[in-house]
Amino acid sequence: MKPNKFILNRHNQTAWTISWITLLMLITGSVYAFTLVKSDPTGGSRAERKPLPVPPAQIQLWFSEDVNQANISLSVYAENGDQVTTAIPQVTENDPTSIILPLPPLAAGRYTVEYYVASRSGQSINSEYGFRVAEEENSSPEINTQTLIDTEALLNWAENTYAKHFPDHQITQSIEPWLFRHYPQTNIYAGVNTNDNNVYALGGPWGDNPVLIDTLPNLLVLIANSNNNGGNNSNNSTPTCDTTNAPSGLLYTQNNNIVNVTTNGQCIPFPKNTISAQ
Repeated sequence: MKPNKFILNRHNQTAWTISWITLLMLITGSVYAFTLVKSDPTGGSRAERKPLPVPPAQIQLWFSEDVNQANISLSVYAENGDQVTTAIPQVTENDPTSIILPLPPLAAGRYTVEYYVASRSGQSINSEYGFRVAEEENSSPEINTQTLIDTEALLNWAENTYAKHFPDHQITQSIEPWLFRHYPQTNIYAGVNTNDNNVYALGGPWGDNPVLIDTLPNLLVLIANSNNNGGNNSNNSTPTCDTTNAPSGLLYTQNNNIVNVTTNGQCIPFPKNTISAQ
């Protein structure tokens, strides 16, 4: 009976050995499988729900092993199926586990990244992911037409009424959120903040920081009362320009014999035959 018991024990030992070897192979295989570690831009359903505010300049992928340059493929496709670039992906110079594909400027929309990459050890991965590019935000929103007209009226009135501070006529400039004029002789700035519709002055007696003068509506009421009471504008004998037949879309403001014409950033076509040789 002893030999049979010995044979049974040896059989059990062999079975256990095979089981441990199989388990070790499974563990080893899962640990050292060739996988995608990360991507830039990131992909997946979450990335597609949150579009990129700025289009990526390149696609870069990182893997768990060194990549075989001779056996890689990386392509990017737009929603309509067009391939956005025919550039050839390259292994990153200082990181053999990463590949890069430069991209042209991308429009807003969904994109699909498809890749096939082999490692130097002979393993490979073939997969894809998606990302989205957001619509470009308008960094220079259109200025409200009435605000522009009111600002022109206010600054023209200020030049007529307070020539000591605002000498000579200056063109109104626009740097979001400001509509303003700069007077080089006095180094004074005067203008309207379109975010709060308040009037500010900077420089000269107002110092180095913008000083709130009043709201634009309040100052317009002051101007109207001044004109009705025969203020400084009573000395202005320059007739007002007749804009009855002017093309629609043009805005006019007048300061004595100086007339400002603006289209508020819009293209306004002139009617045909409006200009004739004399």
